[in-house]
Amino acid sequence: MRRRLAVAIVAGAAAVVAAWRLEQARLAPGRAAACGEAGGATLDHDGVRVLVGSELAGDGALRPGRVARCDERADATATFVAVRAAVQGARWSEQPPVVVHFAPRGGAAGARTHRARAELILPAGEPLDATVLAHELAHVVVLARRAEAPRSDVGRRVVAVIDEGVADFAAAVATGRRVVGDPSRGPTRDLERPPRVSIEGWANLASTSTPFDPHLLGWDLAAALFARAGVDRQLRDDLAAAAAAARGEDVGPILASLVAACAERSRELLRSALAEWVPSGLALE
Repeated sequence: MRRRLAVAIVAGAAAVVAAWRLEQARLAPGRAAACGEAGGATLDHDGVRVLVGSELAGDGALRPGRVARCDERADATATFVAVRAAVQGARWSEQPPVVVHFAPRGGAAGARTHRARAELILPAGEPLDATVLAHELAHVVVLARRAEAPRSDVGRRVVAVIDEGVADFAAAVATGRRVVGDPSRGPTRDLERPPRVSIEGWANLASTSTPFDPHLLGWDLAAALFARAGVDRQLRDDLAAAAAAARGEDVGPILASLVAACAERSRELLRSALAEWVPSGLALE
């Protein structure tokens, strides 16, 4: 009886192993194709690195995981391919390395940029809209170069608005599209139909006891830039560098610093866009 049982166990194990080998053989061509598309065994080359197993803590701290392999998760490999193509297509004059935390534990739905680390957080199971990805990559470009952030709440809000405007404009430049955002996930931002935020909306910059969304004012800024420059890569690059270098603790000083930090070749174009965007009471000298 024991001998028959042992034989049955061995036979069953052999069958399981054989089935597993057949399944691996079936998947091998797909994995080989994925690795060929990714261009390497690990998802860490061409200026892009994809990490899996990262964790986003409740306090916002991001704990990095490990570098993913091309043959372990098809969705992570597809994300690597998409991000690498977006980086190459954007053609930034100065592109920092791009680190992607793929589907981290504790991460919310949707793509975002971890501001403290200047790294991307991208979800699993969702196709990446080209404008959303270009928008987030622009955040990486600016944040990676920013040496100093404002100390005041108002200053941080103003800088966040500028960052959103730069990112929306950069998304239009990279993709050639005037509408930024994924329509399947919520409202989009049409740079030819901006919201034109009122002076009361601008006043919310100083009302730090109330919630604030920088995207609307940023949308207006991107629209003013787009109306003057279209998909001008030179202005995009100069503006990103200026945004990273801008300093101050209030609206006027920060915007004056933004203009001063902008390359001379794009300075008057930026000044003209700001003159349309900023209410007359806050206009630059």
